[in-house]
Amino acid sequence: MDHRFSPRPAPFRLFTASLACFGWGIVVPTVILRADTIYVTDSSDNTVLRYDLLGNGSVFASSGLDTPNGIAVDGSGNIYVSNAPIFGSQTVTRFTPSAVGSQFATGPVSGSGNNGLAFDASGNLFVATDGGVDKITPDGTRTSFATLSGGGAQDLEFDSGGNLIVVQYGASKVVSITPGGSVTDLITTGLNGPRSIAISNSGLIYIGNMNDNTVVRFSAVGVNLGVFANSGLLAPTGLAFDSQSNLYAVNNGNGTSSGIEKFDPEGNATLFADTEGARLVNLFIVAAVPEASTWTAMVFLGAAAGWGFWRNRRVIGTSANG
Repeated sequence: MDHRFSPRPAPFRLFTASLACFGWGIVVPTVILRADTIYVTDSSDNTVLRYDLLGNGSVFASSGLDTPNGIAVDGSGNIYVSNAPIFGSQTVTRFTPSAVGSQFATGPVSGSGNNGLAFDASGNLFVATDGGVDKITPDGTRTSFATLSGGGAQDLEFDSGGNLIVVQYGASKVVSITPGGSVTDLITTGLNGPRSIAISNSGLIYIGNMNDNTVVRFSAVGVNLGVFANSGLLAPTGLAFDSQSNLYAVNNGNGTSSGIEKFDPEGNATLFADTEGARLVNLFIVAAVPEASTWTAMVFLGAAAGWGFWRNRRVIGTSANG
């Protein structure tokens, strides 16, 4: 058994039937349970791991990866991973939902480094680098989007206004970049080795600090709202929200105590996954959003119960980039 996974009970699924009798049918609206999927990069084994919300895990992909770092998922369910070896090609690999991998883009333009990933609304992929931020168009063309003073861009996420919020570990600050590329400092206090970011549905910004093992919460305009979490953390290098507004933190742990911690909206911590010495780096949560579905019962020639099923499901993503 893989040391990174422990067996958990199978997820509970909700099914609803509608009955019909004497030649007439009933249409009953039902709701399909959420089925979020968590993807995590593991640089120690050069793999991408996949978990359900109960913590059941497996290896999703293990080829075409070299020190995987950032991760993001596009609107079609393809998974993108930045490779960040110290020596070697710092490329971006794309995987289909069935884990077939191929090279999507070549190495960094804005300095070295191949760190966090985030998609904009137009399907362009943005990459945090040691020198700034690169932009990769859907056809894989990579160009420099912004150069950042102080360098050390590690993670990034778009806010609701389309601004790119970037965490700079080296400069110990968080900046905001407009769609046109204008850069302004957003957060300069309450940071101690900032490494990861997630933005909630309400627009609050959560920053993971590696040096003091905390997650600090800020308003959308950068006002420090205090420490959100300070337990269960060891070098948090990735953050993401699930569809229930729970926050997940990847503990990089310097290779000694890696795992994933889960925080409810009040900041209460529980261990989600213990990966026993793996070196997890970042994560992305794909949230399956429930929509009204119908089960239609039809009856033929007397009392009977018929079953029909049609389901509509829309998939969105929340990154570790939150």
